[in-house]
Amino acid sequence: MTKLLLSLAAAGLVSCLCYNCKAADSETERQTLQMLKDINRKLDAIDARLKKLEERKSVNTAPGVNNNTDNAALEKITLPANPTKEQVSEYIQKIVNASRDQRSFSSRDLQVAMLEKVGKKNLDLLLNYYDSTFYMQFVLQDMVSESDKEIILNALKEKHSLIGIVLRLGWEKDAKDLIIQELKNNRNNLPSEWIEAAASFNEPKTYPDLIEFFINGRNPSVTYKAIRKIPGIELKEAVSKMWDKKRLSSFSWEKDDAAMVAVEWGHLDALTYLINRPKQPQLNQHLSGEIKNAVWQATGQSGSPEELAKWLKENSDKLTFDEKTGKYAVKKAVDAK
Repeated sequence: MTKLLLSLAAAGLVSCLCYNCKAADSETERQTLQMLKDINRKLDAIDARLKKLEERKSVNTAPGVNNNTDNAALEKITLPANPTKEQVSEYIQKIVNASRDQRSFSSRDLQVAMLEKVGKKNLDLLLNYYDSTFYMQFVLQDMVSESDKEIILNALKEKHSLIGIVLRLGWEKDAKDLIIQELKNNRNNLPSEWIEAAASFNEPKTYPDLIEFFINGRNPSVTYKAIRKIPGIELKEAVSKMWDKKRLSSFSWEKDDAAMVAVEWGHLDALTYLINRPKQPQLNQHLSGEIKNAVWQATGQSGSPEELAKWLKENSDKLTFDEKTGKYAVKKAVDAK
């Protein structure tokens, strides 16, 4: 809904710009189309980040539900009145230590309120512990504002996960040189938001590094979504290289992720893998739904795992792939004369 409203607003703005042009020449049209593409790409990024925030907030629905939370230890942790920097640092460290064994997190957990007590005046200390606990992401996403740009951008080189805050506040252009340089230096281990930021610049000099990250990095489907609409980027060969590498992975989650990209580019073995995936272990309900959707998008086929496997067995030697539509179809037999 948010994306729809923003899209309508953007379309209205562009319409007004065009209406005010008495003689809209081809250059004006080109600029208008580019503006719309840029707006849509940014809306896609905003939509993705909103979904991530919702997922994070819905991990748990009430404080103290984590089985591994040391509530007794948390209750003993207090922040003195008018604390010194040393006392604040010690307070944060105790919270981090008490949360170390947790495997799930919620924005409603007690630790969030405890860390918020530290206050913005101690933002430098909170940043020191940013990578020590997931709770810092909850705390800083609401605490940081425009006045904190310098301290956040200065910390970004060492704390890549701050890129989410940079994007939320629209500071990516201020960090452009660093974002591009770190992409070149880190070919397989950067947050997905970092790739979104690098892709948003639409600079051809970044394309080789983005492609290398797509091939070698984790979660290629996330990278693919960020780069697939970049003007002029060529992905056919990159998808083949990525799939050749990831399909040999010993981790099923990595093969699952890669196959859902490769299937869009005509790799029949990726389609075969996805259809046969329910026969293998570690398939949760969410992943099962994603795989079913990928198969349906590629073939128009739905049904039980057994029905899809039967359809594939009967038609695998007759399947053709249309690169323009990204769809598989069963080639019809030609009647002999």
